Amino acid sequence: MDAWDGYEAERRWLMEQVKAQNIDNLVVLTGDLHSTIASYLKDEYDNQPISESNPPLGVEFMAPA
Repeated sequence: MDAWDGYEAERRWLMEQVKAQNIDNLVVLTGDLHSTIASYLKDEYDNQPISESNPPLGVEFMAPA
């Protein structure tokens, strides 16, 4: 439940706000997963690849604890 997957409604609301406010430089910093990860934040997560019709809304960097 600590990952984005545990908060689908909240993630969807946040990404809607990012789009509505035309934020084009969103960076999310997270940690405590005992991993180092860099990823895109997308509007839709139903296995659609990043493309012109499904661009990333930001990036997420995760650092270990």
